Amino acid sequence: MHLISNSLSGHAPTGVDALTERKFGPGGPFNPETPGYYKDSKRVRSSAHPHNEEFRECVALQAQHLDPGFYDHFYEKGAYLDTHARHIERWQPER
Repeated sequence: MHLISNSLSGHAPTGVDALTERKFGPGGPFNPETPGYYKDSKRVRSSAHPHNEEFRECVALQAQHLDPGFYDHFYEKGAYLDTHARHIERWQPER
């Protein structure tokens, strides 16, 4: 079951792709070829699986549409930017 509407399917923003590349690409902490201090760095680093498209879409959606109520409840003031609050006020005034 897809968590994101089909209209967003296959359109993970460049920022999410860049983050995934940074984590799993050359020199990234989850790239098996990145040296490390583990006794078996290759096995440890390759145990993390690259993010699939569905996960990337979820991250992209969350980055654009966070839930201020969640942050207001569980975090101190300042946990999100004013731009996030204004985004919600502008695009979801019923909240």
